[in-house]
Amino acid sequence: MGRAVIETISIEDPLDAAPVRAIEVTVRVVNGGPLRWCFFMTPETLATCGDMLATRPGVRVHLGVAHMIVVSRIDADVIHEVLRQLDRRGELLMHTAPAGAPEQSEEEQFLRAVQALRDSRSTHPELWQSDTIEDYFEAALAWARDSDFGARQAVGASPWAKVRAFLEAGRSCE
Repeated sequence: MGRAVIETISIEDPLDAAPVRAIEVTVRVVNGGPLRWCFFMTPETLATCGDMLATRPGVRVHLGVAHMIVVSRIDADVIHEVLRQLDRRGELLMHTAPAGAPEQSEEEQFLRAVQALRDSRSTHPELWQSDTIEDYFEAALAWARDSDFGARQAVGASPWAKVRAFLEAGRSCE
């Protein structure tokens, strides 16, 4: 792939959330190129989130995607340096995905997340901890109680983000 040449890098999540969730980053390339997206995680964060392997409780599954970047430490300098190194090597486009349309509403993002959950349940039921609707909601309720409805996981203040996280928790919380 050719070199993209970074114009701006925006860290979309608070860096203090790194111990409990991915840090999303958007990248704009020069010459009006499309907005790109990736996320950063540490090995420790990988151990606390992701889908549970149905046959092995306590084992997390992360299906590798090119736009997931795992680093031993996350701070703004590390994020910028990694992305600029990828850019210099001509690998930035390979390790970022096209970002969603900036004008997309939170409601649309929520609906896309629900569709993704539905599709995941249909295509990979083995990755779901909950076998019944009752188990699913019990797991989601446990997550809400344990995380103070996402406050301890830096889910954000948006009601849509909180409900989306609640529904996702039903899939993989114990």
